[in-house]
Amino acid sequence: GEGFLHLVQIPKLIIMITINIFKKTIRFDVTIKKGGG
Repeated sequence: GEGFLHLVQIPKLIIMITINIFKKTIRFDVTIKKGGG
C-alpha cells in the first residue's frame, strides 16, 4: 500500500514544481513586455 502512496505523491510534487516554474516564466514575460513596450 505504501508504494502506491509514493507513486501518487511524486506526480503531485512534479505538478507543483511545474506550476511554480510556469508562474515565474509568465511574470518574467510580462516584465519584459512592459519594460520593452
